[in-house]
Amino acid sequence: MPWIWLAGIICLTLIWRVVFLIWVQFDLDADEAVVGLMAKHISEGRVFPIWFYGQPYMGAVEAYLTAPLMWLFGPNGLAVKISAMLFALAYVFSGWILARRILGKGVSAVFTAIYLAAPPLLLTLWSVKLRGGFVSVLALGQLILWLAHVIATEGANMRRGFFMGLLCGLGIWINLLVLPFLLAAGLYLLSRRRLINNIAPMLLCLAGLLIGAAPFWIDNLYSSGATFARLLGGQQGSLLDHLANTFGRHLPILLGEFPPWQEANTSSWLGIGIRILFGLGLIVFLYWQRKSLARFFCFSKKPTSGIEMYVLTALGFLLAAAFTHFGGKPEPRYAIVLYSLLAPICGVCLGRLWACSRLTRWLAGLAMLGLLTFNLSTIYRHDYRLPTKPVHYIRKSLRLPLDLSPVYHALELSGVKAIEADYWIGQLVNFETSERIVAVTRPQRIADYLTRFRAADRHAWIFNKPGSRKGAARKVRELSAYGIMVDTLEICGLHVVFSWDEGLAAQDWQAQASHGQEPPKAFDRNEYSRWTNGLDQQVGHWFELDLGSLRVINGIGIISATGDTPRQVCLQTSLDGETYQDLTLARLSLRWHYRFDPRPARFVRFVLTENNNRWWSIIEMYVYGQ
Repeated sequence: MPWIWLAGIICLTLIWRVVFLIWVQFDLDADEAVVGLMAKHISEGRVFPIWFYGQPYMGAVEAYLTAPLMWLFGPNGLAVKISAMLFALAYVFSGWILARRILGKGVSAVFTAIYLAAPPLLLTLWSVKLRGGFVSVLALGQLILWLAHVIATEGANMRRGFFMGLLCGLGIWINLLVLPFLLAAGLYLLSRRRLINNIAPMLLCLAGLLIGAAPFWIDNLYSSGATFARLLGGQQGSLLDHLANTFGRHLPILLGEFPPWQEANTSSWLGIGIRILFGLGLIVFLYWQRKSLARFFCFSKKPTSGIEMYVLTALGFLLAAAFTHFGGKPEPRYAIVLYSLLAPICGVCLGRLWACSRLTRWLAGLAMLGLLTFNLSTIYRHDYRLPTKPVHYIRKSLRLPLDLSPVYHALELSGVKAIEADYWIGQLVNFETSERIVAVTRPQRIADYLTRFRAADRHAWIFNKPGSRKGAARKVRELSAYGIMVDTLEICGLHVVFSWDEGLAAQDWQAQASHGQEPPKAFDRNEYSRWTNGLDQQVGHWFELDLGSLRVINGIGIISATGDTPRQVCLQTSLDGETYQDLTLARLSLRWHYRFDPRPARFVRFVLTENNNRWWSIIEMYVYGQ
């Protein structure tokens, strides 16, 4: 009978999520695309990352496990979604075996697993997303609790000790949301005087911990604790603000009262009812296991059921939420750990109702069916384009197109190999075109793309945010000011600006300056970066560009930062970098463009000829010629 239940639960898990993926047309978001790119690079042997690109946290374990699928199916969304589905199955299975050990082998474990298999929108959404290690760390956390219960009830041996440490280490590397599970398992084992009293299993547990978390510790050792600085630094709000955010915003979304992108300002009667039912369920849950919980919290030597691990996991998360960004962030995905308590609350209450009489069995079955119907309604009462889209876009009623292939086709027909775009579009372009077209975005996850962007002959800019039409018009005016010919196109609701003549490719350029750092930022083709001299402008300060070889040039274009333009500069050229010829004296503007008769040159130098109590900055520089 247990295997029949398990088979049914696995089928429900798959059907629930496959139908959801069909509903959203197997849509990927930008963060999933980055995981896909990581898996692609791993399968090609190009890069072996420790973290999610561009961040010092969220380990790359999911990308490594997706790499074989990427090699098998090629770089497409199917491989990413199959991998996510496997993690979802692992999560539901671990929840099933944990519930059977703690709640018993009756129907309480079945109801618990059914809730995890067919959850509300938030858990459904994040159990088919391969980003951030959320569903994988939940699966690992439940396996850690299960193994802790096995050790506490059946004894510790060397194999169990090693695997306990290995799972804990992997969890630390993947996502520090595993810490509530580690706290619960550790306190439970301490209360049962297990593992710590056995030297050999304890040592092997520590060895497994070091092996599993080795990438985490090694990288933080070399980066001076970058992970901790990122997660603990820059917190906003007080402890009470964090807890109020967790209970007032995150919990209603977890239960399905609101979608993740909606501000929880008002409550529906149905939502209030769900909150009340789960609140009463928590009381029943705690009352049913009051003796076991009392023994644990009173440090009794008498055995407990292990149900305190569910409670300790939730309390551990609330502690983390109070003092870290897990509670301060508006995103409810950080509170996903609380499903480890919500599911057994559901299982215990319905299981107790089932055990009372034949009539109450029907009531328990109907209650479970009603809860699943409510969970369905949390998903399918919304537009199918919304559930997998960025929260800040949805709040502004801006929807990304589900199919960007017409955009890719137009870019490739125009010979564009590099674009600048919003993060949520740019990373999809990178992944779905298999990097035939690369996009620089903000934040920029992959540094190599900047080099390829600078080397490209033609570029495009894609605008999608509110006011995108104005943004595209502004870009057209900016490029036209330098004599760059442009085309514009509206496709899939996006505004695309194509360049025709951007001057010489900046791939082989080098630069130096009398003051300031990173002169190449003056021509990295990234409007969000700049070179700055770092002090007030003084006569004689200079910036020199090396074109890499002798070229025939006939024009210069410069984009300056507001307020950081020189009053007057002398433009000079040189064949060898030693002897310079003055070309003109000019007063630079924010968008300065200068054409002249063709002349051979390899070096172009700007020398300040007037003082100014402002810094000198260059956002972008263009050189025209042959």
